[in-house]
Amino acid sequence: MTALAVTKVDSADHIRLVSEVVGELEAERGMTVGSTKFTAMIETADAWFHMPEIAKADPRIVALTLGGEDFALSVGMLPTAEGLFMPKQQLAIAARAAGILPLGFIGTVADYKDLDAFRETIRRSRRLGFRGASVIHPAQVPILNEEFAPSADEVASARKIVAAYEEAVAAGRGSISVDGKMVDVPVVLRAQEVLAIHDAIRERERLLLARELDLGVRATAVVDGDHAAVVVGVAVGADAEHLGQRPGDAHQEAAVRARVGSRLRERGARAAVAVVPAFRREVATLR
Repeated sequence: MTALAVTKVDSADHIRLVSEVVGELEAERGMTVGSTKFTAMIETADAWFHMPEIAKADPRIVALTLGGEDFALSVGMLPTAEGLFMPKQQLAIAARAAGILPLGFIGTVADYKDLDAFRETIRRSRRLGFRGASVIHPAQVPILNEEFAPSADEVASARKIVAAYEEAVAAGRGSISVDGKMVDVPVVLRAQEVLAIHDAIRERERLLLARELDLGVRATAVVDGDHAAVVVGVAVGADAEHLGQRPGDAHQEAAVRARVGSRLRERGARAAVAVVPAFRREVATLR
């Protein structure tokens, strides 16, 4: 997906005007009109009062975020978690009401050196409804990926809740208890959302891993918790020509296996890597 961060949005008309210009550029370049999405950034006190209208202004908008530093300057306060709590919580509600993603965290982007404190900020922000964020330093990116993703315990609990509820519905019961807690429809819907996020992240990881490999390699990857399986196809000779790939050789096969193994070890995964030169399979287990 291609998206633009539209900064200093001050009204719904502002978004619609930008959308009109982008639509003209898409048409000129042979792109599908409407394919470029927007993240709308609220950065002034005046815009804050128009968040609900801005969030619903155009179908291009997929996310709403509040620029803490500029917003704090606009209202004459410091960009602390205490001061930003209410404005950002209101933004999350406006985004949800519009059916788009609330992005950001309740704190300032400027304090990037204390990674432990940043991790706790992200955990708190996720509990309060945020689903992702942008940052200013590469060291913060892994923390975003880890903390905005459901944990293994959350996924296991969600699966148990969904399974128990489906069993109860089949038996004609409307409310049940799981692990000593009442489970009704809102709890089930929340569990289903956790599983949907988990599945979307795993699919994204699979696609990214495949994309990271050499252009001459056709690959699929499946990542599930601590386990990962990657199947890498390296064609040779006529097979390569048939598949539209560059011819491979033993050296390339070894390089591919090493590269995939390295990527998976970085992720802490135990993995099986199958390399398939000319439709012949060789399996190596990584430890």
